[in-house]
Amino acid sequence: MPTACFAFDPLIFRDWNGNKGLLGDYLPFAYLLSFTLVMANLAVLLFGEKFREFNIYLSGLFAVGGIVSLVIGVVLLPFSVIGLVFLIGILGFTPLFTSIVYLRNSARMFKTAQPYFRPSSLISAFVFAAAFSAAIPILANANFHPFGEAARIAWGRF
Repeated sequence: MPTACFAFDPLIFRDWNGNKGLLGDYLPFAYLLSFTLVMANLAVLLFGEKFREFNIYLSGLFAVGGIVSLVIGVVLLPFSVIGLVFLIGILGFTPLFTSIVYLRNSARMFKTAQPYFRPSSLISAFVFAAAFSAAIPILANANFHPFGEAARIAWGRF
């Protein structure tokens, strides 16, 4: 469903004409993080708990995805409520439901990784994975900007 919402995005990242939408400045961040999360979710559905120690890194990734989805869902909430009049607003609740799925997967992966780590190592690996999962899309967003001006400013510094 998140992929369909990106494809038929009328307001959030792009408008119907392809111009910058409400959160258009964060388009590369959202696309990269979303793609990574969808692929990680697919891997979890296919292989489940077979990743063992690697599950803690998936837990950090899903935690970041859940928090970002929750923030986007809260930003969209007023538009979604208004859009319910036209029935299209129901799609605006997708990020809120997605955040529940990602946070649930984060907790599940954290729990399955616990037997393989000491408690301090478990927390350290989780924080590292969450920071790394957020840092890569943030750097991509800073260095690639599809709407021009911010990219010229960022690249002018180097």
